[in-house]
Formats: sequence, structure tokens, C-alpha cells
Amino acid sequence: MKSRFGASAVFLIVLGMTLGMPMLRADFAAAVAPSVTIDALGAPTRFDPLAASLLLMQAASPPLLLAPAADPDRYHSAWFDQSPYPVLPPNALTRVTVRFLNSGTEPWRKGVAGQQANLGIVGDSTEFSDAGLNQDWPTPDRVAIQTEDLVAPGALATFSFTIRAPEIPGSRTLPLRPVIDDTTWMEDEGVFLTIVSSAEFHSRWFTQSPHVVLAPGEASEELFVQFVNTADLTWSRDMPGQQANLGVIGDDRSWYSPELGWPTPDRVAVQSALHVRTGEIATFSFRVRAPDASGIHYLQLRPVIDGTTWMEDDGVWFQITVSPAAVQTETSASTPVTTRGPAATPASAVTSIASLTAAATPTPLPTSSPMAIPSPMAIPKPAAALTATAIPTGTLAPTAIRTPTVAPTAARTPPPPPAPGGLSGLRVSGNRIVNAAGQAVQLHGVNYAGPEYACVQGWGIFDGPSDDAMVLAMKTWNINIVHLGLNEDCILGINGVAPAYSGSNYINAIVAYVNRLHAHGIYAEVSLMWAAPGTQQALGHPLILDADHSPAALAAIANAFKNDPNTIIGLQSEPHGINWSCWLNGGAACSVGYSALGMQGALNAVRSTGATNVVAASGIDYANDFSQWLNYKPSDPQGQLIAEAHIYGNNPCGAQNNGECLTRTIGPVAQVVPVIFGETGETYDDSTCTGNNARIILPWADAHNVGYAAWTWNTWGTCLSLISAFDGTVRGSGYARYIKEHLLTR
Repeated sequence: MKSRFGASAVFLIVLGMTLGMPMLRADFAAAVAPSVTIDALGAPTRFDPLAASLLLMQAASPPLLLAPAADPDRYHSAWFDQSPYPVLPPNALTRVTVRFLNSGTEPWRKGVAGQQANLGIVGDSTEFSDAGLNQDWPTPDRVAIQTEDLVAPGALATFSFTIRAPEIPGSRTLPLRPVIDDTTWMEDEGVFLTIVSSAEFHSRWFTQSPHVVLAPGEASEELFVQFVNTADLTWSRDMPGQQANLGVIGDDRSWYSPELGWPTPDRVAVQSALHVRTGEIATFSFRVRAPDASGIHYLQLRPVIDGTTWMEDDGVWFQITVSPAAVQTETSASTPVTTRGPAATPASAVTSIASLTAAATPTPLPTSSPMAIPSPMAIPKPAAALTATAIPTGTLAPTAIRTPTVAPTAARTPPPPPAPGGLSGLRVSGNRIVNAAGQAVQLHGVNYAGPEYACVQGWGIFDGPSDDAMVLAMKTWNINIVHLGLNEDCILGINGVAPAYSGSNYINAIVAYVNRLHAHGIYAEVSLMWAAPGTQQALGHPLILDADHSPAALAAIANAFKNDPNTIIGLQSEPHGINWSCWLNGGAACSVGYSALGMQGALNAVRSTGATNVVAASGIDYANDFSQWLNYKPSDPQGQLIAEAHIYGNNPCGAQNNGECLTRTIGPVAQVVPVIFGETGETYDDSTCTGNNARIILPWADAHNVGYAAWTWNTWGTCLSLISAFDGTVRGSGYARYIKEHLLTR
């Protein structure tokens, strides 16, 4: 009697399992009777579906989930969100997450061939694995598989993976795209992850406890020092090569007492927060034991990333006065020896310096100290390679800063409280913009177009809302400056502009909106953008400002904002069609058909009002040419002049050759004076929405301490429109999404 399975039937079943081919499902409940088929030799044989299913179960080793043939047209995805871009020391590890919405009609099934969603590298590229970034990825060109067992249509899929920072400092950008392998790639939305490898750690002293008076050998109560993380790298506690410690200068161990609880004899404390990111404050708390000898002693301290580098030596020191009859006290405000800075109890949950006002410049260490001051030790070279023992996630909330057990008293009158929103004013210091506490501020925000054209066109002042809700939406993008362009005729109420949208109504509306920005912690720049001479209406960018109306318009702007140090005044948005001599001097140096006002005259008009604000002077060729800016720099008696450029990807000086022109022409200016890209965008003509140019321009600006305001926070529906609604909804998945993601990293 022949086998119940014909040879051909067994062969086809096993072959299908071996190749992983989908099989048609049979309705076993209906197939109750054996069927007759023809075997490989042409002889009839019976086929029993139940026996066939048993044979399948026996033959499958290991078991493989088989599914119906997938329809590629039913698989679709939409990017939802992802972790911030990581900045790490070379060779360090981090874990990141990207989430996609299943926007198709088929579920994604983990472990099912042809239905499992994977996160692939576009083009099946293995270059990132070859470069050493791969850390336990499923394959060299697939960074992750879906976390969830089943992702139904309309649900979110999570893709998490570990990545290693490049060994050589720099950045790498991984283009990512979801894929159902053996079925179809899903949408390419330009999703990417940029990982930065940096060996740079920097700090700046912020505040500390007052000095103490102790009896010989007496231990102090808990003291503290706070430092701001001023570099891109996060300080991560318990991570080798990333943890910030507070060291004794010169690795001096003479202050050490085991019962004080110092981490090592020459390190008084480690950072208290788990992670301290850029701009955040680290607190170091510790106790100290007084020497046996009476007199004044100095404990000199400096933050250090052990195994990597010492950070800045800001001259931080504690004065310990040893008196035989002393009962432990803190030096009062009347003590002749001044503290390192005004001490204040740090807030219990402070994670950023944005809303704090730091102390004044530290008092130098007295030269008459009775004990020798050890020389600072040489900064060690970073370790050749750092191997992390744990993986910090990029999305953990910073740990709250611990309040000292003894609340210090101020040793000098602290600066005035910051304005609403935590702003304390901007000023120029060397080639940086700083706040009232002397801390460097990088401006990063957007333009809000409208005040330059809505009024003269007769239908309003803003091209959208100007309320708290729209400002709060800006805050969700981490915007800290908004650039507004103003209209000369609307400021002055001339040349036929409707009174409802000009004169005091116009100025008051601008001031009210700027005040609203400040109340939410956002700086402003107001620039004279549209102007025209005589009786011509101001309907666009002039070649150069006019002597007829521009001095009065600039004076009106200055008078409106001269008591507002959180607002920058822009002289002219985009001079063009002129040479540098005309740009500076105006008048006879220009051949533009009207009496021209140069940048020196424009600056004089602002300063004539008594305004001491930071003032921005744009270059020529629509603010894109900086070639002679330093040679023709206007003279500012206040020393508060900055340079403004407008940089779009396809400008003559744009993103070409990875920003070579930016380095060659703007880089030298940025070494002398602060620079801001008052406008920046993908292309000035809306010709592309990809974001590829912005990915060159913004990191270049960050690396050169240049500020920027992206074009534009408007709902026009064009490539350069950042939003589709004033609630902050990102428009598209290219340029606008990159701008938001980049701002969130600042």
C-alpha cells in the first residue's frame, strides 16, 4: 500500500518550508475526507489534510511562522517622534528611539516573515557598521526591529537601538527608513539620526557657599559649588570619562580626611545630578576639615572629567579661617574678605541657567594669604579610548539639584532680579553675546513675517496671531529669539498707510508682542526691513536706507526699546546693489537715485536717543556678503555692534562645499564680533524642502558660536513655512522638521 502522501506532495511541503514561502491555508474543518491526487510517478494517491498538517509540524525545525503573501500596497508608515541627537565622547554608547505610526491597512507582526517592521538604513548602506557605530544591531543595514509584538493600523511602533559614537571627533548622520523585509520599503520621509562625537568638556563657575570660620580640626557643615556645563557634551554620573568631579587643584591630598566622605583624597565631590546637559547646572556638595594651624587657608577647586580632561580654571576657592575659639559660622556680608560670588541656596529642581542670574566676576584669590598656593597641575590629555560601562538614555529627565543642608547667606548685594521669563538683558563682550551675568548666550529661533507688509497692504499688523498661545507654541520648539521686520511708513504713519495699522497703533502692537515674548523667556530682534524715499510707499527691501525717513524711523524704534536690553535693534535687513563705501557712508558715496543713509548714519540715529541696545548691521548683497564687513565696520560709542548675515542654502555664500564660503568669509568676522544669521533657510526661492542645506548651515553656526533665526514661523504652505498651524504643528517632514529637531538640541 502506498504512503498516504505522494512523493510530490511531501517535496512541495518541505520545499516551501525550507524556502520560507507562504502557503495557502486550508479549511481543515471542511476537509474531512481524504482527496485523491497524482504522485510524482503519475500514480493516484490519497491526500489527507490532517496528516499533512502533522507532517508540517514534525518537519519544521526550527519552527518558522508562515503567513499569507503580503500585499505591499497595504504597508505604510509616518514618522512620529524620536530621541534628541546624542553628543558623546568618542566610542561612548547611547540608546536612542525612533517611533513610527502604522498608517497602512495591515498590522506589523514581530517575528512573522514578510510582516515584521524593521528600521533600515536607506540604500541598505553598511557604511555606519563598517565605521564602528553598530552596537548589536540585527544586521549591518538594519538598526532595529519593532519592539511591540503587534502594531495595528493607527498604532505606534517603537524602534530602539544602541549606537557607538565615532572614534574620531565629528558627526555622522544615519538616514533611516522603515521596511517590511521581503515585502516593501515604507515611506522615505527624510528621517535621520545625527550622532556627534566630541572630546570637548567645558564649564563655568556659577555660585557657591560662603566661606567658613572653623576651630582647628573642626569639620564644616555641607558646602556646595555650582558650575554650568558650557559645552555640547553631557556630564553623566557613574559613566567613566563622562562624570564631572570637583578636584583639588594640583591633586593636593593634604586636605583629605576619610570621615568627610570624599570620593578620593583629591576629589571632594561628584556631580549630584544623574545627567547635566548643555546649559544646565551641576551641584557639588562636600564637607571640609579645618587645618590644625590657626590663620586663613585656601582650598582651590576645579572641575574635572577624570580620564579625559580638566575643565576651566575659574579661580574657584574656599577661604577657611581657623580660629581656636571659633564656633562654626559663615562669613557675613560685612567680612572684609569677599566670597567667590554672591551665595544663594540653589533651587531644588534647577536644571537650566535660563531663569537664574549668576554672580558677578569672581574675586581674585588674595595675594597676601599666609599659606603657599599650589600651582595648577597640567591638564591631562584625554584617554585614547573611553569604554562606557553603562548606557545613558537620551530622554531621561535630569535629577533635581540637591539643596545644601546649611542655607548660605549672601556676601554681597546680588544683581537685580531677572525680567519676567528669566531674561536679564543682552550685551556684547568680545565676540560673544552675553547676558547680565556675563554668561554666553547663543540665539536660536525663528522669523515671524508680517509686520513689514501687512500694514502697508492695509489689512493688519501681523500675519497671524500675537497672543500667549502662539508664543507658548514657540517655546515647545525651544526658541529663544524671534526676529521681526518692520516697515518705515507704518512706523511713521506716512505715505497713505491706514491709521489703524500705523503710527502709535503699529508701534504699540509691536512693543506689546515683544513684551509677550520676553514674558515667556524669548529675546527679540526688530529690524527696519521695508523702506522707501519721499512719497513712495515702502513696498519692499530698499537698496540702502533713505535719508528722508529712515533716521526718524530708527529713532522711533530705538525710543520704543531703549529700556529693553532683551531686544536687538537691526539697522537694515538686506542692503543690496551697492558697494561697501555706500553701505557705510551713504550720501555721495551711493548712486541709487535718492539721498541714502549709510550704516554709520543709521547707527547714529539709534544712539542719538540714548539707546544702549545691542545693534545689528547686515552685510551687502542681501546680507549675504561679509567680505569687507570688518574693514567698513561702523563706529559704535557703546561697543554694542554685532554683524548680521542672511544665509540660505542656495545663496552665493550658502551650504555649498559644506559651508566653505561661510568658513572663509563669515568665520573671520565671528572671531572679532558676535554674528547672527538674522534669516536662514533651505533655499531663498522655496525650490526645495529637504532640509539638506540646513543640516550644513545650522551645525556650522553652532560650531562658530553664531546665532540664527530660521525663516519662517508662518502658515503659508511653502517649503520655508515651518508650521502648518500656529499651535506649532510642523509642516512637512524635511526642512521644517529638521529645524524643530535641531532647536530642541540647543
